[in-house]
Amino acid sequence: MNTAPRPAPLARFFDEILLYSGQYALFYILMSLASQRWGFFSDLGHTTLFASLILQTAVLVAWGRLPLVRFFGSLITPVIYAVFEIRGLAAFFLDIGHFNFWFFSILVGGLQALALLARRQRSRVALEFVSTFISVMVFLVVYFYFDLVLRHRELVAAGALAQSEISRHLQITSLGQDLGEFLADAAHVYVVIGGAILAAALALGRVKILRLTERIRQLFGTYVDESVRDRIISADGNLGEAKEVAILFSDIRGFTTISEASAAQQVVDMLNVYFSRWDAVSRAHGGIIDKFIGDAVMILFEGKESGQPSRDAMQCAFAMLDSLQDIRTELAKQGLPVLPKIGIGISYGRAILGNIGSSQRRNYTAIGDTVNTASRLESACKDYGKSLIVSEEVFSRLDDALRTRLARLGEIPLKGKTEQLVVYGM
Repeated sequence: MNTAPRPAPLARFFDEILLYSGQYALFYILMSLASQRWGFFSDLGHTTLFASLILQTAVLVAWGRLPLVRFFGSLITPVIYAVFEIRGLAAFFLDIGHFNFWFFSILVGGLQALALLARRQRSRVALEFVSTFISVMVFLVVYFYFDLVLRHRELVAAGALAQSEISRHLQITSLGQDLGEFLADAAHVYVVIGGAILAAALALGRVKILRLTERIRQLFGTYVDESVRDRIISADGNLGEAKEVAILFSDIRGFTTISEASAAQQVVDMLNVYFSRWDAVSRAHGGIIDKFIGDAVMILFEGKESGQPSRDAMQCAFAMLDSLQDIRTELAKQGLPVLPKIGIGISYGRAILGNIGSSQRRNYTAIGDTVNTASRLESACKDYGKSLIVSEEVFSRLDDALRTRLARLGEIPLKGKTEQLVVYGM
């Protein structure tokens, strides 16, 4: 089972019932409908089987990504069907059809639960292959059972077997003899071989899709934050919403001088070390890196976990400023240009978040006055000799412990704004 973003509910429902769980019940229903037509639903047990399969599929669509739900949810149909059909415990489970129903439900559900638990991709791929192969081969098991029932009914019609003896001949204890007779028919051997080849082909195809999906997710995740990646994929690329967010802008002071005095590869390596630290710090505080612009970085804070985007942004800024000496030490060890001061600007307000660009190329980003203000505050750090400047909207949403590190700078003019802004900084 992969953990990629999920398609629409109806598509998930059919994916679940066709590819993941309930194949035994599904094939049994289809085979029964082929022979009994709509008379199949005149039997209470059969109607219950159909209804419980729908219920099981709905449960697994909603919560099947949880390993325990995946395993025990796969047993909903056999459990409900057993309640309606069981007459005697031993006789019920000795029946080949019932035994196989439980066996494959437990086996496939267990394999899929293990795939969800597996941390290594190789293990997940192997489990996906086996579970997909078995899910397809279940059709042959149901086909064998129906052929067995049909042969015994023909014996009853010919007077060679009493009706009351059928159930005894359909028990699991007779499986070896019945399977030998089944495979003695060349047509059945052809169906089994063809089914096995088809099962292997589908399982290999499933594995290739899984690997390709994982590869795309990994590559995509290096260009955008994982949460943004999943939102873009889930929304089929169409995203647009207005939200209250905190925006952080930062750049390196004197970067032009550094880049002119250093080799190109050294500059690249220095920026990679620097931005790697920003990535780690922003993740630790719930931030999403919107973009890198030369030596600058723009980070978006939605406060999804904390509900306090301004506090998250401020803690992120303090953590980065406090780690500058560590970054300088690391750069010096690698013989790279030493990092000078940085400037950080933070604003809070309403912004439009969306997938913006042309029909051929888009960028998930935030736009609006809040973004422009954060950029202007970061530029103001240079003019006022500060490492950090935040808007009053940010400051008012902080607790006392964070406020104590900031001083009121008064009202300052910002490019593009007619009114001066009250700001705080350090």
